[in-house]
Amino acid sequence: MEKAKLKKIYIAVGIAILLLAIGFYLYYFYPQVIPGLASTSLKQDVYVLIVGLDDRESVVEGEISADAIVLAQLYVDNKELKISNIILEEKPSFGESIDAEKLTAFLADIGKLASVELNYYFTISYQGFIDLVDKLGGITITREEELNVPDLNLALKQGNNNLSGEEALNYARFYDYTKDEQDRAKRQQEIISAIIDKALQETTLVNIPQMFNTAISTYNSIETNLEYTLVVDLIEFLIKNREISINYGVIAE
Repeated sequence: MEKAKLKKIYIAVGIAILLLAIGFYLYYFYPQVIPGLASTSLKQDVYVLIVGLDDRESVVEGEISADAIVLAQLYVDNKELKISNIILEEKPSFGESIDAEKLTAFLADIGKLASVELNYYFTISYQGFIDLVDKLGGITITREEELNVPDLNLALKQGNNNLSGEEALNYARFYDYTKDEQDRAKRQQEIISAIIDKALQETTLVNIPQMFNTAISTYNSIETNLEYTLVVDLIEFLIKNREISINYGVIAE
């Protein structure tokens, strides 16, 4: 029981999910917008709560829990993106299904903890994350030492390693019982940085329709209340501001 509990870890994949899923969302519902984005301008700061849903263990028991909770704060004027792991004493459970009322209450609770007014959310399942990373063609991380976890099919060498979606998820979720929470946080930030590097490449942002052409099924793994106009503005802002500053942090109860 304790081992199963410890394996459920927080995954800081917020910005990665946001960048990729925004592109998919936009292409799926408004394919005419890309390429040739509408002439819009992002003028307000944006706060989005990204929730990675546990759909491998809890769902089997009839419970959907939040296995990863990440707050992404985009400060437009300063061209700064702040990504914070939200660490709660007890991970919230949404029961057998998630509805707007439960998410609204959850946003209010996290907003109070983080001292921000949260209006937007993005939820994604494990499989959705795997699919999105794979559509990017995988990501690259750099290890200072080897890492072998046979149970998770991880055999990483010192130096650069190319990870598939499944490997990226396992690398972020892996709990090393000989180390503390900071070890996981470091690996989670490695995954975020690697996906940002890949997602912000010009060929990735401009060719979103081609990248997501075969990912329609992923929509079943994603839910968001981001409005269409805001999605367009976010894409345009990211394309025009490659020099954006990205900072990582932790917010705990």
